[in-house]
Amino acid sequence: MEDKKKEEQKEVKLRIKGMTCTSCAQTIGTNLKKMDGVDFAGVNLVDKTALVKYDPKQVDVDKIKDTVKKTGYEAYDMRPDMSQMPKEASDGADTAIDPVCGMTVDKKTAIKEVIGGKTYYFCMRQCADTFRKRVEEEGLKAVKKKTMKRFEGMP
Repeated sequence: MEDKKKEEQKEVKLRIKGMTCTSCAQTIGTNLKKMDGVDFAGVNLVDKTALVKYDPKQVDVDKIKDTVKKTGYEAYDMRPDMSQMPKEASDGADTAIDPVCGMTVDKKTAIKEVIGGKTYYFCMRQCADTFRKRVEEEGLKAVKKKTMKRFEGMP
């Protein structure tokens, strides 16, 4: 019976925005674990992510994200294959990937910065400042290489 449950179980990794302390992470985790159909919820403050294992017959990703939102935070899908991150944002695309945290952002509402002649989009000022500081310290080529390596294979 247990093996059948594991076969039917799904998992999702979400980027959490607004989480700043251990208490935030614990509150999110507690509320997710209370949901019917959620078998596991692990919240990582450092990565600002939540990994949730759930029964898709009882709950879906939108309900999981809604629970995070009702807790006072924002939850976003993480891009499943960061190795496919476009080198240049296409003019017609409405979204972009924040090169610091990997969050998918809406270009209309994201923080826009031109660095090294290329336009980058960020989910929040802190990510933009972090990227700019890294570029100043290490150079754009080194930062882009590290960013791509860090996101390779990220769930």
